[in-house]
Amino acid sequence: MHIIATSRRKPYHLEADFTVLGLNPRKADLVIVKIGYLEPELYDMAADWLLALTPGGVDQDLLRLGHHRIDRPMFPFDPDMADPDLSPELLA
Repeated sequence: MHIIATSRRKPYHLEADFTVLGLNPRKADLVIVKIGYLEPELYDMAADWLLALTPGGVDQDLLRLGHHRIDRPMFPFDPDMADPDLSPELLA
């Protein structure tokens, strides 16, 4: 098992981010990265992938973020609202 922990923010988006450390992510049974979405190069290397919605700087669980001062109703914060009008509107 190899764990990479950094004292500064360092994204691991490319295969080279691992290989420069002497690691080969293509030979690993499992590679876990903490990023908001799977980068194209990592996606191309993956046999399969999962996305875990975890708290942090790239949290995509909008309901967990706790927005309070917003105009209501607002999708997806009010799940019982009528179907929202999502048609585009040109503002001049």
